[in-house]
Amino acid sequence: WKEAGIISPKIIRNSFGKPMIKDHSTLFISSTHSESSSALMISNRRVGIDLERIRPYREVAAKRVLNSEELEDLSKKQDRDLGFFQLFTLKESYIKALGCGFAYPVKKLSFYVDPKGRIQSNRPHASFYQREDSMGFLLSICLLKK
Repeated sequence: WKEAGIISPKIIRNSFGKPMIKDHSTLFISSTHSESSSALMISNRRVGIDLERIRPYREVAAKRVLNSEELEDLSKKQDRDLGFFQLFTLKESYIKALGCGFAYPVKKLSFYVDPKGRIQSNRPHASFYQREDSMGFLLSICLLKK
């Protein structure tokens, strides 16, 4: 905090619950948790992160958040649980970066993760990163371009 000139940070939330640092409009934060794990990211760019344990996904959830192309691609994956959470966490990281949560029409977001983990998106103004750890957690990060 001191490097950014913040002496006593006060965290506030916007109307959608996105955390922000009061009186510091050039620093952005995002937080996430899943089970006993959590992550926090601070950046000079608008940022969103999401963390999920990979587990059996529910088809009803997939139909709520994935568009028809993503659903078709998911049906062809060998590991559908991983495939679902790759897409879900990418979408959630993006809407967290925007600061609007699921008020955003997530089916308009389109992602494809190739077998080597490269991410393709229909959001050219955003960069995405994703990592799976050895304990079965998947972390997705979205950084919006300035």
